Amino acid sequence: MVDIIVFPSLVQGTDAPRELLRAFNLSQEYELSTLVFARGGGSSEDLSAFNDETLVRAVSKSRVPTISAVGHEIDFTLLDFVVDKRVSTPTAAAEAATPDQLDIKQKLDELSVSLDEAIGGVLEQLSDEVGTLSSRPFFKGPESMYAAATEEVEGLRKRLDLALFNTLEMRRVDLTRLGEHLDALNPCGVLKRGYSITQRKDGSIVQSVVDVKKDDVIESRFADGIITSKVQ
Repeated sequence: MVDIIVFPSLVQGTDAPRELLRAFNLSQEYELSTLVFARGGGSSEDLSAFNDETLVRAVSKSRVPTISAVGHEIDFTLLDFVVDKRVSTPTAAAEAATPDQLDIKQKLDELSVSLDEAIGGVLEQLSDEVGTLSSRPFFKGPESMYAAATEEVEGLRKRLDLALFNTLEMRRVDLTRLGEHLDALNPCGVLKRGYSITQRKDGSIVQSVVDVKKDDVIESRFADGIITSKVQ
């Protein structure tokens, strides 16, 4: 049910950390569902390559789920603490990474039964609803209901048109009034009349000469630009 890609590497010795990192970086170029680090047991020195800081940091950022199957159950390395799952043997890693066909078939069978029951229930409910609707007066003689409904809809349409017109007119008056108010408050309008606004570098407004001291850098904002000045 799966394709297996092997990224071979030394797993102990001086060159092992560099080799493991190379194999890991290569694995990141593939579209993987799971990445397994596996080797047999050994002494703490034999497993030291899996304590390499560069390797551990790289694995902690893996873009695919990772499983560690390094050593025996009693053996721990730093790699075990950054992977998504730690298992005791490579066989356990294979079991954790791949689904069981019988479990999948059983689940599909259960879903199939549930789906059949759900569809049957929906169809039965819809059938009851259709029966109820078909017995209503509208379906038995719809022509008798059209005239009253048409007259009611026409009355509602006229009321809606009038309400909409009145609402839009009120909004137009409000917007006009707000626009005039905003124009009066707009500082750009004041600037266009020849005034300016002076600010410190932090954006605070200079309201008095006592707000600045010699060598301060200030900005004066005009309608058409900004002048930067130094206080003498």
